[in-house]
Amino acid sequence: MSKSTDHHAVVEEEFLKLEHVLNQTAGDTSACLKLLKKHLSEYDSRNSNHLSNTATSYMKKDMRTAKDAASSLKHVADEMSKNRTKTEVASARNMMNATAKAMETLKITARNYDKDNKQSKGIKGTIDAAMGGHHNKDKDEKHKEGSLLDSKDKNGGGILGSTDTVEGLVEKTLHDNFSLTALDHQINATEKALTPSMMERAKEKIHDVKDKMTGDSKHM
Repeated sequence: MSKSTDHHAVVEEEFLKLEHVLNQTAGDTSACLKLLKKHLSEYDSRNSNHLSNTATSYMKKDMRTAKDAASSLKHVADEMSKNRTKTEVASARNMMNATAKAMETLKITARNYDKDNKQSKGIKGTIDAAMGGHHNKDKDEKHKEGSLLDSKDKNGGGILGSTDTVEGLVEKTLHDNFSLTALDHQINATEKALTPSMMERAKEKIHDVKDKMTGDSKHM
């Protein structure tokens, strides 16, 4: 088997893995959002929220955006089953980033709901309220700069927040049920497989030169 055939086999394997991880991540994200919707409904029931002021209705628009992002991951996987090019890999990364942003937005929207309804996170919430809007703005910026590529707690500990607030509920649900780490890893692996190393490119150039020299000698 030639080097070219070997490389093609490696690329094909990475694409198959990426297609699988895209579908898996899309399914996991959709399941996470369904669970979050259930938790929001339970939160509204516990707090006797009226229909016009429920966490569920407040979060509805951003929940839809996140759901659409998850569907886009599956769409990219479908396209990838037909075409194996860098374009599909780039689309996978773009949709992964869009999904991360959509899920992060859920946290910010949840925090705004708590703020509008004067909820707090115990002592931390009291400090936030005392410091005012500037502190909240700084926190929003930190959330935007952060990443949801790995929502799991590597130390096995709990997360900040409380399910007595919508923000805490959203944070915990995403922390326990959502991660883009596997997808990010596989996108990187596929990109690497598609990019020949300098050594491989040098060998291919030498091979091309030899072929040309062989062809020229036959015509002499």
